[in-house]
Amino acid sequence: MMPRHSPERRRHGSLSSPASAATGACAPLPEELIFDVLSRVPVKSACRFRCASRGWHALISDQAFLAAHRSRHAEPLLVTITSSPHHAGGGRDLRLMDMDGNVVRVTKGAGGLTLLSTSMDELVGVAEVSSSRVIDPATGEVLAYSSPKQVFGFYIMFGFGRAIPSGAYKMVRLVNNQTFEVFTLGDKNTRWRRSKLPPIRVNGCSQVTANGVMYFMVSRQLDDDGLLRFDLESEEWKPAIKGPPIASSPEEWWNDAQSVRIAELNGFLCVIQSEMQASTNVWLRADDSWIKAYSIPAAPSSYYYMPLRVTHDGGKLIFYCFFHGQGHLLRAYDPATNTCTTLRRLDDSTEKVGLCSLHLDRFVLNKI
Repeated sequence: MMPRHSPERRRHGSLSSPASAATGACAPLPEELIFDVLSRVPVKSACRFRCASRGWHALISDQAFLAAHRSRHAEPLLVTITSSPHHAGGGRDLRLMDMDGNVVRVTKGAGGLTLLSTSMDELVGVAEVSSSRVIDPATGEVLAYSSPKQVFGFYIMFGFGRAIPSGAYKMVRLVNNQTFEVFTLGDKNTRWRRSKLPPIRVNGCSQVTANGVMYFMVSRQLDDDGLLRFDLESEEWKPAIKGPPIASSPEEWWNDAQSVRIAELNGFLCVIQSEMQASTNVWLRADDSWIKAYSIPAAPSSYYYMPLRVTHDGGKLIFYCFFHGQGHLLRAYDPATNTCTTLRRLDDSTEKVGLCSLHLDRFVLNKI
């Protein structure tokens, strides 16, 4: 907490509440109390409070306040793609909200079939069947867009992530396993560049970026070549790696009794292994080895468990899943008690759910 008469505080002018400043009917609140209270409100409320008075606008725009707000709101924001039946010809919106369900921003028509962002990114990538785009969710601005490719009958796969250590955001696309291209946001050339093809043919795989490396799952059984790795900084393919030790029989795979997919969790690559009517296991890749971090008991009439975030206070796992008759639910799994708690029910129009690492300073800098 900053001293009452620090230079940083004095230059904000009067921080009294708007009502007392206008009427003079009551004594002004202590500056430390206003600072403390405002630093605890959600992002959307803080943006609105900037309009209350010049003093509050200066306070909320100050770097010390932004740092305090960030420390108290460390969790990323939810990003969802929702169907929009009111749009002409249909469409999808991109919705940004906090973990309490408060909607921060809705960008009409910005959604897509696939959500490519991760919890470590400030930007969001979305993809359609043959095109992709990158959106700044703080403003709704489309920063990059790939025109639809006229490739009837071809398979196009998109990826999006941030290189390390440069921090450059990059999009990739693989067209029918014949062309692999990379696009760098902010590049003066503003064009797609051809890169080497994957060392193994990719068929309908899932992909995710974690710690500067884009991973492609090319085999549900995650054998020796089950996970391809593309380094976004060097734009080179790294040796493929084997997935976690998931024991299963060919009959289980054939009957879809077990499903496997990959995701990013707190900056780490993770593998989600769902066993029908049993449990969902979450494996984390750390120090070149796999750790079985969570085993979530399956609830009746539920499926598609997708981890989103591990909380900073106690290691609870925030995830979402689908329940018959209830739709998408945001839930928390507590490994200490081996129980799940429903946090909230997501809107019926929700199609995709992800995270975005946005904080108040991004909205203030963009004057939202």
